[in-house]
Order: sequence, then C-alpha cells, then structure tokens
Amino acid sequence: MIPRAATFQRILILFLSLVAALVISACQGSPGPEGSPGVQGAQGLQGPQGLQGPQGVQGPQGPQGLQGPAGSGATKFPPYGARIVLERDTITFDQEVTVIGAGFQPLEGVSITIVRDADSSIIFASTQSNTRGTFEVTAKELIKKPATPLQPGLYSIKAEGELGSRASAAIRVVETSALPPSAPGVSLVVIRGSEGIEVGSSVTVQGSGFQASESIIVVVLGTRPAEDVFLVGERANKFGAFELRSGPIPKSIEPGLYTVRAAGDKGSIATALLKVVAPKQR
Repeated sequence: MIPRAATFQRILILFLSLVAALVISACQGSPGPEGSPGVQGAQGLQGPQGLQGPQGVQGPQGPQGLQGPAGSGATKFPPYGARIVLERDTITFDQEVTVIGAGFQPLEGVSITIVRDADSSIIFASTQSNTRGTFEVTAKELIKKPATPLQPGLYSIKAEGELGSRASAAIRVVETSALPPSAPGVSLVVIRGSEGIEVGSSVTVQGSGFQASESIIVVVLGTRPAEDVFLVGERANKFGAFELRSGPIPKSIEPGLYTVRAAGDKGSIATALLKVVAPKQR
C-alpha cells in the first residue's frame, strides 16, 4: 500500500499545477498588431520543364487578306515602250507583210494579229523576240478565207507579247497594188506645215478630191517604207473631203522638212509639205 502521506503529496502537486495553468492563462494579454512584411527572399531555383501537351485542333481558315501591290516582277524591262513598224503601209491580200518590232521583252513570244472588227482578230504570224527585245517576221499573205473574208480598208495590226508587251500599227488593205501615183484634183494641206510645227505638237491636215467615204491614212514619209511615221487615219466624208487632227509629233521625227502623204483605199493619193521645228524653250 502507498502511504497516505505520499498520496496526499501527489494530489497537492496536481492541484497546484492546475492552478498555475489557470493563472498563466488569465494573465496572457490580447494579440498585438500585425508586423510589417519582411524583405522578399531570393528567387528559388527554376523547376524542371514540364511535358509538352497534346497538339490542339486546327482552327478555321481566316478570310482572305487584301491584295498587295504589284511586285517588280522578274523581267528586266517594264512591259511598255514596245513598237512595231511595217515594211509597207499599203498591201493587197496576196502580198507578204513584214513586221519589225522593238522594245519587247527579251525572248518574248509574240503573236501578230489583224483586227477584223470590234469582236474578232485574225492571227497571221507568230515569232519570238531576240535577247535585245527585237524581231522581224514576214507573213506570206493576210488570211483571207471564205469564212472570215477581209474587205478593203484601213486595219490595225497588233503585236501582243506573252510577257505583257503591246504595240500596234495601221495598214491599208486594197484589192490591187496597181495604184496611181496620184489622182487629178486630189489635194492635201498641212495647216501651218510650211511655217513649222514643233515636235510634240499635233498636226491638222485637210484633204479634198478623194472618193466619197474613202478610208484615209496619213503618214510622214521616211527614207524607206519601214521608217514612215503614222499620223492619223479616218474616212473622207460623202463629198471626198476631210479634216483630221493627229496626235503629238513624236520625238523620233527630227527637225527638218518632210513629205506628208494621204492615201485612200480607193486609189486616191496626195502629198503636202511639213516643216518640223524643235520645241521652244518656255
């Protein structure tokens, strides 16, 4: 048995411990205000890269954007400045026609057509320019088939390149090449032609004595037919008269005296004097 004195001693110690705990609890004050945050600690080490997630589903195609500006292209020269001249400006259906071209793209395929009317053209020759952008092609005759006959008159011959070059020239088609050198009573006048017309200015020509409604082509004669410069073309009225105004005299015509010729598709021919002068300094 435990002695009574020892048991009493244990009970007394337990009681005193409880009293002390109650006293400490009663003496504890209310919590103080929260202190200011401390200095931010150093950044920790970067963790390992996670695994790549699965690829998402492709979204719908967006609307087409606006068309960008035209690029400079791979060609060396721009598609303008091309020119063609004809070895002769008057031809019959059974004669050959030679077309000389310059200013085309190097090694450009070119088709030669005669404009039949507003809705159709007839291809009668094709060729390719050389490395300098020039060519010369001769067709034995203009196409004249029963299905697409050409009537005598003034036509446009066009040269169209596959790389965008374009040029044209006028040609007069007649039934026979036996044209008289001139016709009695036919006259041609170049207004102010003897006074001198500046390069770059237009030319006004007047004609009379031509056939009624005759198609007229007016050119400045060169040293040979291939060098003739087309000025203007139109029909005479029912009285065989006309007044035509050309475009600017090209710079290819140097100052000097020239012969202007007006030829009709019914055989009428007339000439006049043209004096070309250099432009005045303004």
